[in-house]
Amino acid sequence: MSGQDSSPEKRSWKKPTNTRQRTSFASLDRFRQPGQSALDAVRRASEEKCLLDPKELYISLLKATPEERKEALLLQYEVAKEKKSHFWIQEMRKNAACDFPVDWVDDNMPALNGQRMRQHRTKSSSRSASSLDNLEQPHDFRLDSNPNLPVHRSDAADLLQEDPKPKKSSMKSSSSSQSKEKKKVTLVEPEQRSKEVESRRQHRRTQEQKSSTSKQRSSREESRHTHTQERKRDTSTSKHKRDTEQRSRSPRRRSSERRRSVSESEDTLTVSIPSSKVQKDLTCPLECGSHDKKLRRHVVEHHLPIMFKRINVNLDVPAQVEALKWLLSKAFEAGTTLQGAVDWINTSRPISPDYGLNPIHHGMCTTACRILGVDPPEVFTLHPINSPAVLLFWRCLLAILTRCNSQDIRDFRWFGFSEPTMAVEVVQEALSESESEPGDLIVVDECDNVDSDHSEHFDEPSTSSGLPNVFDSHFHLDRTSKVIWPDNPNGHTVEELISVPKYGSSRPSVPVNVVGGVVVYSEPQNYPAADFQLDGPWKVAAGVHPKHYQKFSTAKRLALNGLLEHPKVAALGEIGLDRTIPPGEWRAQELVFENVLRMSKPELPLVLHLRGPSGDTYGSDVTGRCQAIMRRVCRREQKIHVHCFTGLSQVVNDWLSDFPNTFFGVTAAVRRFDEEQKSGLRAIPRNRLLLETDAPYFPVGNVPYSTPAYLGDTAAFVAVYLNIGPCDLMQLTLRNAMTLYGS
Repeated sequence: MSGQDSSPEKRSWKKPTNTRQRTSFASLDRFRQPGQSALDAVRRASEEKCLLDPKELYISLLKATPEERKEALLLQYEVAKEKKSHFWIQEMRKNAACDFPVDWVDDNMPALNGQRMRQHRTKSSSRSASSLDNLEQPHDFRLDSNPNLPVHRSDAADLLQEDPKPKKSSMKSSSSSQSKEKKKVTLVEPEQRSKEVESRRQHRRTQEQKSSTSKQRSSREESRHTHTQERKRDTSTSKHKRDTEQRSRSPRRRSSERRRSVSESEDTLTVSIPSSKVQKDLTCPLECGSHDKKLRRHVVEHHLPIMFKRINVNLDVPAQVEALKWLLSKAFEAGTTLQGAVDWINTSRPISPDYGLNPIHHGMCTTACRILGVDPPEVFTLHPINSPAVLLFWRCLLAILTRCNSQDIRDFRWFGFSEPTMAVEVVQEALSESESEPGDLIVVDECDNVDSDHSEHFDEPSTSSGLPNVFDSHFHLDRTSKVIWPDNPNGHTVEELISVPKYGSSRPSVPVNVVGGVVVYSEPQNYPAADFQLDGPWKVAAGVHPKHYQKFSTAKRLALNGLLEHPKVAALGEIGLDRTIPPGEWRAQELVFENVLRMSKPELPLVLHLRGPSGDTYGSDVTGRCQAIMRRVCRREQKIHVHCFTGLSQVVNDWLSDFPNTFFGVTAAVRRFDEEQKSGLRAIPRNRLLLETDAPYFPVGNVPYSTPAYLGDTAAFVAVYLNIGPCDLMQLTLRNAMTLYGS
C-alpha cells in the first residue's frame, strides 16, 4: 500500500461520472406563466441561473422565429457554460446544427473542449458520399508515372443492362510506343472481374522488396539491377498464375472484389463500383420539375397547405383532417373509405422501412383518431400503415397526390379550411347536443348558399338576388392589389376587388352583398394623396402600422394629419403595438404610438393592432401595456375598434371597463381559437361585435388571399361559436359597423 492513497478523493478519477445522470435540469413549465411565450420563460430561467432540459427546450422553440430561437439558445448557453454542463452544451449544439449553420454554432456556442462540429459533419458526409465522388481522382499507379494520361468516365448505372465478360490480357512490358498510346478509364458493373488486379499489386510489392534489398547490397548495384529486371518478368508471370487460383478459392477476396474491382487491358483501365452506390436523382414524384435533394422540405413548402407546416395538436390537426378528407375526395372514387386509402398505399405505394414516425407525431395521430372516430393503436406505424390517422404524414399525402391531376394538386396547396364549392361548418359539443367529445370536429351537410332557415331574417336585401348585406370593417386595398395584380397593383378599386372571386377558381361558399367597408392605409409610404377620390359607400382609415413605425417621419406625420381632415377618412388606424419586432425596438415603437394617439379625437374611432411576441397567443401583456398608455393620453369616451381580436374574456372586460365605446373585430382566425379564446369571443357584447376579412390575410378557400367578398364565409365560422345563424350575425354586425363608422 506504500506509495498509493486509497482514499476516494485520490482515486475519484478512476470512476468517470455520467454528466447526464449527475446534472438535473429544470422544467420550462416552472417558469412559464399563462399567456407567455417560451422565450419569456427562457429569459426568466436564465435570470435565475436555472438550466432547462435541452430536449424540452428545443421542442418548445420549434414555433419560434429564428432570431428568438437564437436568443433563447444563447441565454441558456451562458448558464450552461457557467455551470460547465458539458452534456447540455453537446446536446444543444447538435440540435442547433439542424436549424443554423455549423459555423454559427461553433462561433456562438463553442464546446467546452474546443472541438468544432465541422469535424463531425465532415466525417459523416464522407461516409455518405457517393462512390462516384470518390472516383473523381482515381488513384492508379500509371497515373503516378504519367499524370497526363487521359481519363474517360461513364455512369455505372448505364452499363447495368449489359453483361460483358471481362477481357483477358497479360501484363506486357512497357515500350516507348505503348507509353504514348492514349488510355481511358471506364466505370463498369460489379460483375466484371479483373484477373490482373492482384498481379499488378504483387508486381508493385516486388519492386518495393527489391528496392529494400538494394540498400543492403549497394556494393553490387549494377549486377543487382540487371538481375532484378530479369526476375521481375519471371515473378510477374508466376505470381499471376498462383494468385488467380487463390482468388477463385478465397471467399473473403471475392467479397472484397464485389465492392470494387479493377481490370486492365492494352487500352482500357476498368474500375467497378456497386450499382447501389450510384447517386439517385431525387426528383419530386409529382413531376413539378424540382431537383431539391431535401424532398420533405420541397413537399411541405410547395405541395402541402399551411396547416401541415406547423406542429400543434390542438390548433392544426382539425384543419389537417379536413384537408385530408378533401384530398381523398379528389384522389379516389366516390365511396372510398379512409381504410380503403390506407390499403391502397400499403399495396401500391408502400412507405419504405427506412422511414419512421417521429415521437411527436403520436400525439397528433391520437388527436386525429378522435376526430375521425377510430380507435388509436398502441403504436402508430408506417410500414404497414395501421391507422387512417397516419395518412396525415407527409409521405402518405405525397403518395395520394400522385393520383390527382395538376389542378387538384394546386388547389390542395392553397387549401384553407373548406372545399371551394361548399361551406363546411365545424360544430363543437358545447354548441350542439351531439354525442361527440369536447374538441371534436364534425362536418355538417354541404350547402351551396346560406341556410335558407336564416335568410328570412334579412329585412331589405339591396339586390334582387336576395343576398345578405355585410360590412367589412377592416381590409387593405393596397396590399390585396399587390397580391392579385402583382404586375400592376395601382389604380384598382374596391369594386374590382370584390368582383375577382366571382370569376376565379374558388368562389365564396357563402355569397354576400358587400354594402360598405373600411379601407385601411397603414403604411406611410402608401398614403393616398390628400385630395384622393373614392366613390361608393367605402370609408377610409389612415394610420401607422406598428411594424412601420420607423418610416413615420415628420413629413409623414404632416401627411397623416392632412388625411384625417378628408371627408372619407372615418378612423385613425391601424395603430398600436407589435411585439414580434426585436425587444430593443419596443420603446421606440411605444413613443411613435403615443405620438399618434395625441392626434386622436373622441368621435374619430381608433383602429388598434395589438400583437404579442411569438408564442403569446392571447396578447394579454401587450394589451395591458396599450391600455396603460391610452389611459394616460385618451379620454374615456374614445371610440375604439380592436382589430383582429384573439384575446380572453378578461381582456374584453378590461377594455369595456376603461373605454365603454370599444368594439371588437373578429376574422377567420376564429377557426384556430382554443377554448379560452372562444370564451373571450362569447364575452363580447352583441352590440360591440364587428366582422373583418383583413384582406388579403386569412384566406378561407383554396386561394392564397381573401377579399371582402369572403366575409360571408368568415360569418359562418364565427356564428358556429356564438350559437347564432350566419345571416343574423351579418345583420347585427352591419348595424354595429354603421353605429361606429356612420351610415
